[in-house]
Amino acid sequence: MKVIGSTVALSGTTQLKGQSVRLVAGAAGDVTIRNAADSGDFATLTMVANEVIVLNLETGQGLRGANTFKATPIARSGF
Repeated sequence: MKVIGSTVALSGTTQLKGQSVRLVAGAAGDVTIRNAADSGDFATLTMVANEVIVLNLETGQGLRGANTFKATPIARSGF
């Protein structure tokens, strides 16, 4: 995994559009993947506290969630 940007806390606005990210849940909750037009939800992930996952977002898709979720942009590999 190669880090390519700074870690950000998710918020009420769509962030990290079209990137691969390492997502860390500081507390249990939901993270929403927004569609490319940012006009609706594509999917919702329910995470437990301290869970870490890697997401490969499609072009334009972005993330929304509570500020307890931290996301770091990473380089895609193997695609």
